Amino acid sequence: LALARAFAAEHGHLCIPYRHEKDGFQLGLWLSNQRATGPQLPPERSRALSELDPWWNPPWSTLWQRIYLRARRLPGAGTVTPEQGFPGTSENLGTWLYQQCQNYDSLHPQQQKLLTQIGITAETALRARPRRRNIAEARDQALDHARSYWKQHGHLCASATDTHDGFPIGQWLSNLRVRARRGKLDPAVARQLDAMDPWWAPPWSSDWQRTCYTVRDLIGSGHILAPENAFTAFADELGQWLYAQCVAYPDLAVQQRQQLATIGLTEQTVAAARPNPATESPSLETGLYFARSYAALHGDLNTSPSDRHEDFPIGTWLSRQRRQANLHNSKFTSPYPADPLLTAIDPWWNPPWNADWQINHRAARKLVEDGLDLLPRQGFPGTPDWTGQWLYTQCVDHPHLHPGQQHKLAQLGITAADARTARPRRVTQQASFDTGLDHARSYAARHGHLAVPRSESHNGYQLGTWLADKRKRATNGRLPRNRADALNTIDPWWNPPWGLPWQNAYHAVKA
Repeated sequence: LALARAFAAEHGHLCIPYRHEKDGFQLGLWLSNQRATGPQLPPERSRALSELDPWWNPPWSTLWQRIYLRARRLPGAGTVTPEQGFPGTSENLGTWLYQQCQNYDSLHPQQQKLLTQIGITAETALRARPRRRNIAEARDQALDHARSYWKQHGHLCASATDTHDGFPIGQWLSNLRVRARRGKLDPAVARQLDAMDPWWAPPWSSDWQRTCYTVRDLIGSGHILAPENAFTAFADELGQWLYAQCVAYPDLAVQQRQQLATIGLTEQTVAAARPNPATESPSLETGLYFARSYAALHGDLNTSPSDRHEDFPIGTWLSRQRRQANLHNSKFTSPYPADPLLTAIDPWWNPPWNADWQINHRAARKLVEDGLDLLPRQGFPGTPDWTGQWLYTQCVDHPHLHPGQQHKLAQLGITAADARTARPRRVTQQASFDTGLDHARSYAARHGHLAVPRSESHNGYQLGTWLADKRKRATNGRLPRNRADALNTIDPWWNPPWGLPWQNAYHAVKA
């Protein structure tokens, strides 16, 4: 309401477009919601808005009201002359006014009353003549608006929804770009636009050109480019865009590279560019950068959703890519666009088996890399409890595994012949608890707590399930004191008397 009051004080009405924002608040959407509430809108709210603008919620469309208000702002408003074809109005507004005269009898009585205030009565409506289109005049007016927009912004890459002094400059330029591509644009108009902005109709997307101009202006105002520092002087979206240009630099048009060179991105500087890991909406290029780095360190892209790499949420990003790839493949026959790029990093980045299998395989591979021989015939001695049990299960199921899984097991030294000789791993109850406790310590060292959801796994170990079992035993008084003390040492609130969701939320806010 405070923002609506400020808008009404400045503009004299509240019939604003749906997408209008004020100080970061979606005022247009808010007013639309108030209108949509209808009779359920509390009377005090309706009164407060009506005091600001009696026609904030007209029985006709708000678009009608906005165009009417444009007519009210005409010089000499109240003296439009329908019988002369509405001279002094723009072509669009004059046409609209003529349509109101034609439909005068079907208008709401209050609409007729409002039109009377600008000189359209029942009598003058009968004598109205259509607005004559003056093409040369309309063109010159549009070019004047373009010139004014260019002086203010330094370019003519307005978005399709942009207006300038009430003129739909974005839509007008968009229409001219279409005509230019078809070779139907008036050369005289093209010359004038080219003189203002040579890239007003670029062969690449207007969004690219508009963003390039935005970055140019920011650098001109003092922003430091610093590709090697992840473009941190720029907002997240612009930083992502700049890094994407560095990745795509060899494939850009010569003229694009020339424009980037003027802001400091050259063939030499793009080589040192890094993406910002703190981004909220990672671009594909940013995600691929950290995916390559992660795979270079771990040998694959077997991540859990909570995994981070160099402060980048690699687990969350890859989980999103897998969901989008699976959804894409269910709807289209063409491959998911990012699939070839991620497959080049890890052929099994989105395997047909579940992610837990991948994580368990990585845990076993780490043991092999550390020098341990996996001996199926002896029950996998030297392996942790959970990994040993998992390996034995794979041996039992070996004939039914996917060929890709069999191949990955062969990388660990477990062939079909080895699998047939496998014996189960014998584990004592204490050894089983110690394994879980080791995973709990590792998890807490990384996250600072043991508020682990039941579904959470840690390095292939079902830590969430293990802790849920220990909480249940502790609640029922069946968990030995020494084991409870060991867990309390790691996290005093591993089994809070309030619900685990509260504890999870607390740690999220703390983080």
